[in-house]
Amino acid sequence: YVICTALVNDKLFSGFPSFKFALNGVKLYDPSKDSTNGGSGTHRWNTPATWGGDGDHLPAVQLYNLLRGFSYGGQWLYGLQGVAETRLPAANWNAQIAKCRAEVEDTDGLEPIYRSGGEINVSVQIATGVEALLTACHGRVCEVGGVYKMYCGAPESAVASFTDADILSTEEQSFTPFFGLADSINGVSAKYPSPADNWNAKVAPPLYR
Repeated sequence: YVICTALVNDKLFSGFPSFKFALNGVKLYDPSKDSTNGGSGTHRWNTPATWGGDGDHLPAVQLYNLLRGFSYGGQWLYGLQGVAETRLPAANWNAQIAKCRAEVEDTDGLEPIYRSGGEINVSVQIATGVEALLTACHGRVCEVGGVYKMYCGAPESAVASFTDADILSTEEQSFTPFFGLADSINGVSAKYPSPADNWNAKVAPPLYR
């Protein structure tokens, strides 16, 4: 909690002061830092005291913990329940965590390519929370047979290919190589919470091609 004491001159300031705080969230388990789960480090799922680090701000790590479920005082609080680590394959999740952790050049130096943070009320549907975090890393989660895999950022390398010689067709086919102007997209715009502007939404410079 926070205790604020404001000393004001009522001749200069007639309202009640407002405050805004940027806080670090809960410490998270990072499978890429667990040497027993395909990673490298001292994190252990059954030992919350080992959790925390730069992964706390990576959307892939946040999603992993959301799908495993959050507990408080030994009791389930939010997220899925009873999901074992085998249902979130380490090879897949650690690779996506590494993609989020990859650094890019910013005006203030290097920073992770994908970061996220926020507050999710426990009354919010889990799927809605998952979708919000996926938005932060251009990601998606696939569930097949009870196994959850995540993909974020740029597409992975192709695992299969085929050519025209591999296609057998007896039906006529058509292809439209160029879309009409109304269906074309040559620009993108976005808003983001700006720390320099008291975390208010700010319009990013548009990109046109």
